[in-house]
Parts: sequence; C-alpha cells; structure tokens
Amino acid sequence: MKTAPEKSVTGPLPFRLVMLGGAVILLLLGVFFFNRARIAHVQAEMQFSEANHLLVAANDRQQLAQRNRALLSEVQQLQKQASEKSYLASQWGERQINLKQQNLARAQVNPLLLASAKTKDQLLKLEEFDLSVTHADEGLFDVIINSRQPLLLSFRGSLYFRLAERSL
Repeated sequence: MKTAPEKSVTGPLPFRLVMLGGAVILLLLGVFFFNRARIAHVQAEMQFSEANHLLVAANDRQQLAQRNRALLSEVQQLQKQASEKSYLASQWGERQINLKQQNLARAQVNPLLLASAKTKDQLLKLEEFDLSVTHADEGLFDVIINSRQPLLLSFRGSLYFRLAERSL
C-alpha cells in the first residue's frame, strides 16, 4: 500500500515565519515612515507659522515705509512752502527778552507792549508774561490821571525778526 506523502512539518512553518516576519518588517517600516511623516508635518507647521510671523512683520515694515514716504513728501512740501514764504529759521533773527518783576510807569508799559506786537517783520514767543498793579487803590484797566504808582511787569521770551526783505 501506498502511503500518502508525508507533509513535512518544517516546510510550511518557514513560509509562515517568512510571511510573519515580512508583515512585522512592513509594520515596522510603516511605523518608521509614519513617524518621519509626523515629524515632517510638525516641522512644516512650525515653518508655516514662522513664515506667517515674518509676513506680518514684513507687512508692518511696508506700512511703516509707506507712512515714512508720505511724511517725507509732506515735510518736503512744507519746506518748499516755508522757503517760498520766508519762514525758514535762516531768514529770521532772534533776541531774548527777560524783564523780571520790573517796576515801570504806565506810560512806559503801553509802548513796550505795542513794540512787541506781531507785525509783518516780527513775531514774539512769550514764555512768561505777568502785568499787575503795585498799589491796591488802582486797577490794571482803570486809567488814573497823574498816578505815580508803577506797574509790575514780568516779560520773558524770544523776539523773532525778519532778516530778509520779504514780508509775511
């Protein structure tokens, strides 16, 4: 009698082991490549975030540059107008005035104030001005005939006068 060929116990087992080993290797490769893809994704998100920050900063710098160009244009236009109208500092002289607690007769105060008034050729920039009476019986705006009481004047500032012949 003929017996059925015996299947070797060792024959199918290596094939299964090879298949199992191949599946494990494929699984490990999948995990490895998935991990690399995940790391690459995180790095790409970080680069994207950094690029967005750089874009915002660049937009801010561009807006600042546009504002600076607009301001520069306005300044150049103002300088041109100032030059045409003789408002530049080089076309004006300056004298400092400093009268502190000076007793002056009323007859001296009015001409002094009129002389310091703005005209086409002079401007006064006051830092301090104080005018008061020195006697309780008098008023600052009341004219008292033959009064000998002086007024107390503090008057400090800069008088600018035109050096060029052009007027305001």
